[in-house]
Amino acid sequence: MPVSDNFLWGVAISSHQNEGAAPAGDWAEADRAERFPHACGEGARFRDHFEQDLDLLAHDLGANTLRLSIEWARLEPEPGRWDEAEVAYLHRVFGAAKARGLKLVVTLHHFTNPAWIHRLGFPSSWEGGRTVEAFARYARYVAEEFGAQIDYYLTFNEPSNLLVGGYFAAKIPPFRWGPIALFNAARGVAEAHRRAYEAIHEVRPGAMVSISEYTGMLALATARWDYTPGRALALLFDKDRHGKPLHLDFIGLHYYGDVPLHEMGHYPLRHHLFGVSPEGFEAQLKAAWAAWKLPILIGENGIATYNHEPRHDRWTAARYMAAHVRAMEAAMADGVPILGYLWWTLTDNYEWGTYHSRFGLYRVECQAGDYARQATPAVEVYRRIIAAHGVPEGL
Repeated sequence: MPVSDNFLWGVAISSHQNEGAAPAGDWAEADRAERFPHACGEGARFRDHFEQDLDLLAHDLGANTLRLSIEWARLEPEPGRWDEAEVAYLHRVFGAAKARGLKLVVTLHHFTNPAWIHRLGFPSSWEGGRTVEAFARYARYVAEEFGAQIDYYLTFNEPSNLLVGGYFAAKIPPFRWGPIALFNAARGVAEAHRRAYEAIHEVRPGAMVSISEYTGMLALATARWDYTPGRALALLFDKDRHGKPLHLDFIGLHYYGDVPLHEMGHYPLRHHLFGVSPEGFEAQLKAAWAAWKLPILIGENGIATYNHEPRHDRWTAARYMAAHVRAMEAAMADGVPILGYLWWTLTDNYEWGTYHSRFGLYRVECQAGDYARQATPAVEVYRRIIAAHGVPEGL
């Protein structure tokens, strides 16, 4: 089922993973403390290669949309000080994307924080009100400075994983543990989203603003359970009398597949062991529409290998992509309104503690210091899907 000409076809990337660790960021501090098997370093060197990467996206793939994130710690390395060089860099990137006809989906927070939010007094980090105020100020600044170039805003990327990993399981910064920390931080993130939403809309009344949340299935042997952690966070959102969220203009949804239950405690995640379930993707899209009654942007969908070695289940990125776009088309045929489909990700990059998980359409040997972009077989498949506005016959 071909989609409309204004459908968003593209990819998603993030600043930390593609540009490297911000010196003033909390993940850079964690790297210096050797908290992860692999330090981030320079990521995939997007800062040096963004012109080439935008050409690959717009001209090689024929896509029309880029989702990327702003690194808060680079833009505001100290409270209240906006870095002029970073402002100029972001204008160059955004301007280059627009010159290629790309729409921009901009994420304000993709797991990483300025280290200074953890030193704002007690309680600090997302447990404290000062961080909420700082985030609202940051969101307003982004809307004022860059809003003319931004088409969609995502305040938080996978807030449930940020909260569970950072405030319950102590796997990522700030490495907090316990249900009280989790509850207080969840309340803080929900309030920060609300304040950011209002700030953006005050500056740009017609803005499209949301969060982007992870969905999937937990798997144990042949048993599978719906895994949509964002539903718990949704309890904190304000709603109208019909139950519709007041501070979401659409729904950002991520889907990868079945997460083996025993993998939940492993960090870094071994993404190549996740199961594949296109039918689960279709079910999650229908469930999200039934629950929220808001249009859906598929903010991430992808499959990983371990250093490009064949997967044990023999799924390839090319086959996975075609199967999941078909599942998306089936959901749309049943009335689910979908704004776009963004593949995770354009190039191999840093996957939150490891370089072994490879999701890229273009292979990059970051650890070896070889930043050449090499097309994988999935590039031709995505090119054909985009050109046909859906999965063509015979693919």
